[in-house]
Amino acid sequence: MIMNKIIILLSILFISGLFCSCEHPGMEYVIQEKGLNVQESTIYVDGFLAKGTPAFAGDENEPGDRLGIPFVNGFGRKLFVKFIDRSSETGLKIEDGEVQLSFQGDKQYAYFPISGTPTQDGSVPISFDIFENGKKIGTTITKTIPIWAEGTQRPPRELIPTSEKPFVLLGGEINWVNQSTPTTGAQNEQIFWYARMSSPSTEIKISGLTYNCVANLRYNSIMIANNAIRPGFTEDNGVKTLILFTPTPENIEQYPEAFTLKDGTLSHVWGENDIFFHGTNSKPISVGMWDENTPDILYGGNRTRPMSSASWTISASTPKSYIEKPGNYKIYIKYTNTDAGNDIIQYFPKHPVTGETGWVPFEFTITENPVSGFIVNPNLTTDTPDVPTFNEDWEPTESDPVKAIRGELIQKSNQQTKILTKGEVLGGNTAMRIWFATYKPEGATTPTGYNFKAHDDNKNNWFRGFYTPDVVKVAGDKSKIGAGTANKKSNEIVHFFEDSKLNEKYFISYVDFNADAGTLLNKAGTFTFIFESLPNSGTAYPKFEKGFTCPINVIVQE
Repeated sequence: MIMNKIIILLSILFISGLFCSCEHPGMEYVIQEKGLNVQESTIYVDGFLAKGTPAFAGDENEPGDRLGIPFVNGFGRKLFVKFIDRSSETGLKIEDGEVQLSFQGDKQYAYFPISGTPTQDGSVPISFDIFENGKKIGTTITKTIPIWAEGTQRPPRELIPTSEKPFVLLGGEINWVNQSTPTTGAQNEQIFWYARMSSPSTEIKISGLTYNCVANLRYNSIMIANNAIRPGFTEDNGVKTLILFTPTPENIEQYPEAFTLKDGTLSHVWGENDIFFHGTNSKPISVGMWDENTPDILYGGNRTRPMSSASWTISASTPKSYIEKPGNYKIYIKYTNTDAGNDIIQYFPKHPVTGETGWVPFEFTITENPVSGFIVNPNLTTDTPDVPTFNEDWEPTESDPVKAIRGELIQKSNQQTKILTKGEVLGGNTAMRIWFATYKPEGATTPTGYNFKAHDDNKNNWFRGFYTPDVVKVAGDKSKIGAGTANKKSNEIVHFFEDSKLNEKYFISYVDFNADAGTLLNKAGTFTFIFESLPNSGTAYPKFEKGFTCPINVIVQE
């Protein structure tokens, strides 16, 4: 008999343990040994609070602003939640209330009306205690809630996340972090994304800070999920391809509505060789509301978006994006879940034809490329007739796969030839551009980049790629010309030949040095100087093992 009682007691304890050992993601406050807890990480404002604007009291169309508190392992408990009055600090008051939990262990939300007018913005604290049968259980819980900046407009109700729809996707856009286009003052403000360019300029710098070009998903959320979503892609021999729905001629003809832009016009037609690609790593989802006016977060000299956006850098890896013709485009990118416990994709738009969930439309503009197709022979008549204006033995081979062809000075702001003035220093905002032809093996989609540096040895009269006595002989006493001193890679910008047949055989690319601001030529005319890079001068691999020389053509006016 005693043994039977012991077995029954152990069975009861075992069953009890099953109901009290649930684990839940996020930070939690365990408020009683039976397992009842508050999931602090998903306490949220069911509504929208902004400094100086009274909390919304509700109307016939939507409830008033209220605080949602999630309880886990309720199992029929009847509780009372009492809020600590912090109205003198925050301007807000939250109404105390009873909570009757249902007989389940899943997360259940209870809501408490918010009144008053916020007196500050940012993250403000709220605190509350929980009572059962008049007795306080657990410790005081403190949580911060977001208050938006004064004047921020309340979004439509359908864009405010709730416990029933905890994630709202606002849309996707391609931008420079939070900018739709580069702003005035950017170092290369005219460069965004040009036709027949291997990718958008991947970054711009403003006041010493870097902006990356990204595909950006904007959202409002009360969910937290690590490694939650990523783009869908296929992979063949290590090369990834995003899963897209694009405006091919056939798709535009069959589904014109799917490819109608916001302005009512149709998307430009997607070419056979067009490629769009962005990063494929998984991104987290955080709690927050999107606000386009929120300042970027500065981290290590880079700007990134704060909460409520997921961004992937465009063409940071192979394959490079490439759009052949200028125009306004609309494409759809497929995204997938990567967190088994959170189905974020159920809240994404559907494919306009199949109805499959997870397809996000993007609209973007490709502009005419200001850099014309490359012509090997510039057909220049120079004042240095003994120096060729281009390397005549320029065609690469399998055994000699990359060769420098020629170079020039380029004004960065408009991508046009920079003309110097006799006797005046060059100054800034000028690139020294060197063109490279690279052998194209069958099936190759991008050229290999070879590393090099300018020959720089003041003790022996070499100044940033040029032998100064030769420069002085041509351009007069005290003349000098120089490239930058950084390591460069021959495939920095992949371009195109004007002769389409050459594009079938070779890659053409260019490298832009920052031309030395002290460059000074004391004679007028059209000159060709020889740039030199020593063997194995690069600081990364692969390198130009044999080094190279390259003619640089310069025009100097009176």
